[in-house]
Amino acid sequence: MARMLQKLFAALIIALVPALLLTACSLPFGEDDAADNEAVSASGGNGEIPGVLLDNPGAAPDFTLIDHEGEPMSLSDLDGQIVAIFFGYTGCPDICPMTLGYMAQASEALGDDASEVAYLLVTVDPEQDDPDRLAQYISRIDAPITALTGDRADLEQVWDDYDITVERRDRDNGGYLIDHSGQVWIVDQNGDLVMFMPMGADGDDLTAALQSLLDQEG
Repeated sequence: MARMLQKLFAALIIALVPALLLTACSLPFGEDDAADNEAVSASGGNGEIPGVLLDNPGAAPDFTLIDHEGEPMSLSDLDGQIVAIFFGYTGCPDICPMTLGYMAQASEALGDDASEVAYLLVTVDPEQDDPDRLAQYISRIDAPITALTGDRADLEQVWDDYDITVERRDRDNGGYLIDHSGQVWIVDQNGDLVMFMPMGADGDDLTAALQSLLDQEG
């Protein structure tokens, strides 16, 4: 009887996994990696900023990709600014538009300090997301977001550097979804990768994290 229940439970889990991925196309930051850093609650429960602070912050891995205007752009071009980096794609049904909306919320909330923060969307779907498609996509978002694409090989290196999981999932109708990590990486004014906002953090949390870094600079 016990073995039968175990088999039934295993079959239920296997059946549920595709459905769970379909309703949320993003995968969270790896648990092992998050455990190596200091988790901070969304409410700032430890008296610090919301998000996950890195124990050993260091220089953010630089990269050069193509922006939504068709021009090359490097992360190092943004030295002196805080940079929030999100990995997503234009066909994402849920976490991507929501996260970009949080970026727009933060940009508005920061007021006069908004120009001190840059927001990047790095595609996880280079086959579809060319500069024109990215430009059309971000034009619908009221925020100064730069969208980036490039050759798959170049993007795969960036995904790896920022611990981004990217998995294509074909659908019965011939289309596909891409399951991808949903954290927002934050680079400080010195070019150091200092923290990330995990899935579940909202626009208020992102605003608080960015404002805290701006206050430190002041």
